[in-house]
Amino acid sequence: MIEKLDEKEMEVATSLVTRGLQRASKALSDVIQTPITIETLDFGSDSLDDGQFPGLPIEGESSLLKTEVIGEFKGVCYLIFSESEVEKISAKCLPASMKSDNPEQYTMMQQGFVTEIDNIVSAAVITEFANYLDCGIYGNVPHLEVLEASGIRKYLESETQKYDSLVHFKARFAGDELDIAPYFTWMFQDEFSNQIRAKAAE
Repeated sequence: MIEKLDEKEMEVATSLVTRGLQRASKALSDVIQTPITIETLDFGSDSLDDGQFPGLPIEGESSLLKTEVIGEFKGVCYLIFSESEVEKISAKCLPASMKSDNPEQYTMMQQGFVTEIDNIVSAAVITEFANYLDCGIYGNVPHLEVLEASGIRKYLESETQKYDSLVHFKARFAGDELDIAPYFTWMFQDEFSNQIRAKAAE
């Protein structure tokens, strides 16, 4: 278990996470050309036990996009779209004719498009963190997995086992006009907390 942040450190961390997510929601809004806001935010430390992933897709296939954070501290982010959310985004942003004319190519375009969304959204958060904490961190190339919704929770739980200690935050975005609410979660090793403590002590 990592040492818990004190009140001032938690204020710094919460402010930073909120600003990062605001940048992410703006980036997502720009890409899919519809207003997106932050619906929920949860920030914490220690293990992510069963039941700590409320709001995950519950049926159909889900697109899970993983971006590893590399550099001065390590972490990973996951952006998760339900099957219906991918279809709604695709209907708004991709050529409708291709769905019937070339379904295979349309599916490839869908996957490429949501991967690019993840690349842009995760980069927005990482850039905010890097600038504020004055540290060298970068996002690796996003990796897409299409999983049954029932397997998402198990996948995330297995991912947490890779961390001896953990700082995490989770958010749900909400489309004001387009009915989507993708799930966005980040995990960091405890060097993130050390960076926050150093910033709070300035």
